[in-house]
Amino acid sequence: MNIQALESNLKIGLSLQGEAREDYLYGVQRIVERTLSETCKNSAPDKYIYLSYLLAQVIDLNM
Repeated sequence: MNIQALESNLKIGLSLQGEAREDYLYGVQRIVERTLSETCKNSAPDKYIYLSYLLAQVIDLNM
């Protein structure tokens, strides 16, 4: 999944309320974690840093 799609999914999740929001953001978190792992394997430091930032935002918003 590309970064624009991740950002779009994050915005969708933020627009939801209650349990739907929590479930959606958890799904986005899992996708970002998987993408982050793949990016790390591909040695793309700029993308890795940005994805780490996105993951931190998702985790912070989901708590």
